[in-house]
Amino acid sequence: MNHRRLTILVLLLAGAVSAQDMAYHLDPVARMTFPNVVHSVGDTAGGSDCWGYVDKEGNDYAIMGVLDGTAIVRVNDLELITTIPGPKNHDPYYHRDMMTYGDYLYVCHEMTGTNQGIQIIDMSPLPDSVRYVDTINRSDAGGQSANTSHNLFVDEATATLYTVRKYANGIRILSLEDPEDPQDMGIFETPDAHDVFSRNDTVYVAEGWNGSFSIWDASESKSAPTLLARVDIPNGGYSHTVWTTEDGHYLMTAEETSRKTMKLWDITDFENIEMVGEYLGASKLAHNIHIKGDFAFVSHYSSGAVVVDISDPTQLKEVASYDTYTDSDASTYLGAWGIYPFSPNGYVYVSNVEGHLDILRFREESLFADGERREPVPNRIALSQNFPNPFNGETAISVSLPSQQSLSLEIYDALGTPVERLAEGALPAGDYRFRWDAGDLPSGVYFARLVSGVSVRTAKMLLLK
Repeated sequence: MNHRRLTILVLLLAGAVSAQDMAYHLDPVARMTFPNVVHSVGDTAGGSDCWGYVDKEGNDYAIMGVLDGTAIVRVNDLELITTIPGPKNHDPYYHRDMMTYGDYLYVCHEMTGTNQGIQIIDMSPLPDSVRYVDTINRSDAGGQSANTSHNLFVDEATATLYTVRKYANGIRILSLEDPEDPQDMGIFETPDAHDVFSRNDTVYVAEGWNGSFSIWDASESKSAPTLLARVDIPNGGYSHTVWTTEDGHYLMTAEETSRKTMKLWDITDFENIEMVGEYLGASKLAHNIHIKGDFAFVSHYSSGAVVVDISDPTQLKEVASYDTYTDSDASTYLGAWGIYPFSPNGYVYVSNVEGHLDILRFREESLFADGERREPVPNRIALSQNFPNPFNGETAISVSLPSQQSLSLEIYDALGTPVERLAEGALPAGDYRFRWDAGDLPSGVYFARLVSGVSVRTAKMLLLK
């Protein structure tokens, strides 16, 4: 084993523009638990997606898909206002997706049965109640029923509702000029449509097992949108989620496939779209992404809720997290399903597969006190993906410690043979970066392995020469 002398750099948590001056936190406020169904060990259904709403009196509401329908919870007193009955047949995982437009809530489902289709709910009677308006269950222009749909998105700027078609072969477009009576405007076809996002009628579609995303122009014609670009993700998994930055310059994708990174794409030129940054959390399995300002809020399954600073598109960095599934960081479909970060009062809602609704608050903290700089403390043990990866010669491996820990950080080759020890012994709480010079080793796959107490974490690295 090579014991070359290594330099250890203590890093401060990154934040937004002034990364050295701020730290960020997801603080727990409350947890509510709804009924679930345990199909087998590690296979549970109890919660799906979530959204939020603020009423005319300024009260915050968390909205979550549950077994019986859609639950609406007043945040300040955790009052369950109502559960809007929804369909429950033919989907053991009870997929529900929802979004608001003004005072109206739209909900779609992958189930059939009670109130099947796209539900329309008037939220304006809150804080006392809600009013059920109608359900869209008619066929679209291509003859497909709306009784099931996986995902929908409201483009508020153009009062347009985009929904994934029943058989996932395209997108249906409806006008919300009358929000209680949406009118069909058109459809367009895509392979294996899973999620849809739109900004000013530029529409982005995650194309599932096609391993791609596409971009469409619906601004000129909603009856026949124009394909602007389709990008095949290199070595892609299941293309699950798409969301753009507020300026529309970057698109972030998540593939809902173990060990597939979230990717940030420069889309300023649709004829030359380039991937510029990658990130993957501890569970190595990301689900949904919402972007707010310089941050991507991610429901990262068993890692829980994760906040990633994207202010430097080439250097994506986790700056805050809250573990909603503490049993493990297994790369499987447990823990955080959905996340909603858009409350004007700083609340973040996280829906969990197990039926939990976690209400968090996103908080910024200055690292300066009385004119002196102080260091933030991480909230959990973490081994981040090395950067760069793949690498040629030298790479950096980051470790976060929430308290003083006795640890070992070693490098192994693909056969499990140890090749170098980067750290061993006790270190105080903080963030550390270890540089590894692999200049005298052959190309191939290597693993960084962090052991601290009963906690073991690994990161796969690729050395290319």
